[in-house]
Amino acid sequence: MATIATNVDSKEDLLNLRDRVRSKGVTVIGPIPHGLCYSIYLAGPENLTLEIATSGGAPAPLDHEATWVDPEVQKLAGISDEELARYITPESFVVRDGAVEQPDFDASRPHPIMPPGVYERVLATPEALIVERIGDENPPRR
Repeated sequence: MATIATNVDSKEDLLNLRDRVRSKGVTVIGPIPHGLCYSIYLAGPENLTLEIATSGGAPAPLDHEATWVDPEVQKLAGISDEELARYITPESFVVRDGAVEQPDFDASRPHPIMPPGVYERVLATPEALIVERIGDENPPRR
């Protein structure tokens, strides 16, 4: 099961969104206080879990300088101290203004779950063609 998370500006926005979704007959769990944020959860398409969160009005202010990882979670996730250090302080990256090419497909790396062969065909399609065929900078308004 995968989760997609997004953010809203305030707890009021979070509650309004929850109520809007519930008014359409969709169950929503939360808001759940996590200390540094509040989150609501609902089911999305293709077995996704959707999380909407806000740190606005959270019980504990978010400290962007702090690094906190629960040692039990680290152990359960199989993350070594060396790996954790790399996650906390990743190697520097030089911005290349969109010039990084798509890497070759590697099934052992994270990728979307699609029927066999479909993702490979998507990757084989030139990005310019994909953008031309399905991209639209001005989506229709309702």
